[in-house]
Amino acid sequence: MEIIIHNPGHSGDILHTLEFVKIFIKSNPSYKFTLVPASCKCLYDNLISDNIKVIQHNCIWNSTLEKNELFKSDTITKLHDVLIYYDCNKLYINLWKMLVQDNINCINLIGRTNFIKNVVNKINYMYNLNIQFNCDNDKELIPILPDINIDRIENYLKSLNKKFIFFYNFKSMSGFEFEYIPNINNIVIKKLLTEIDNDTILLLPKKTEFENNKIIHLESDLNIPISNNGENLLINEKISRLCDKIYLKINGGSLFILNSKNIENEQKFYLIKSSNINTWHKILKNSYHLKYLNIYNI
Repeated sequence: MEIIIHNPGHSGDILHTLEFVKIFIKSNPSYKFTLVPASCKCLYDNLISDNIKVIQHNCIWNSTLEKNELFKSDTITKLHDVLIYYDCNKLYINLWKMLVQDNINCINLIGRTNFIKNVVNKINYMYNLNIQFNCDNDKELIPILPDINIDRIENYLKSLNKKFIFFYNFKSMSGFEFEYIPNINNIVIKKLLTEIDNDTILLLPKKTEFENNKIIHLESDLNIPISNNGENLLINEKISRLCDKIYLKINGGSLFILNSKNIENEQKFYLIKSSNINTWHKILKNSYHLKYLNIYNI
């Protein structure tokens, strides 16, 4: 039997379900797996083996257009809102639905282990299968990112002999941008520039109109362009580990900091205030175990 794990979402949806994929694969070594992400394929590249392949989703997330782009309709694209589908000895699992269905929030991991196990039990009962999901607790669902080499970038930044802070100046593709005041990114950048000294540089992943010797734009100055495969997000996250402080909003690209490296570590994170700040702060603390998570008031 073949298990087809697909995800129609963009970067955050692929990220937050990464360990779901790994646990399904590890728990079911006798099955063949086909992984079908609509974006951030780089998160799956190191999973490929004789029994595991990654194929192109036919409704991919287009980072330039900032929306999903349908190339052709097929079984998987028709299952966008369907959690489980079984046909002709193929089991289709929709990871986006696995994350959001009956959940209080689209990134919350608390309770997901029990939810997934209940779904698996239902699958086994309905289709007479023996699928396993061997996970003991929700903490095991926190993403473990694949490593990426940034030696060239790291050596350059260290050669500047400066301190660094990082602001993820992305915007949400899931509607959360409306929780922030208008023009929030520029407002945060201006405020941060007034707070840092001449020995500190503000790193921004996306190019802006600001021309300031205290700013480095990763996209243009260090040639880290936005890409559909998500490699830039892995690079940005690893660069952020070099920084004294990390400022973020709720969006998929920023939330790459929600990974196993940051569980209870000493990194200082600042969540930009929004109309729903208390909910987001609670989820990031409880689901992802960020030790030093502060609210940044605007």
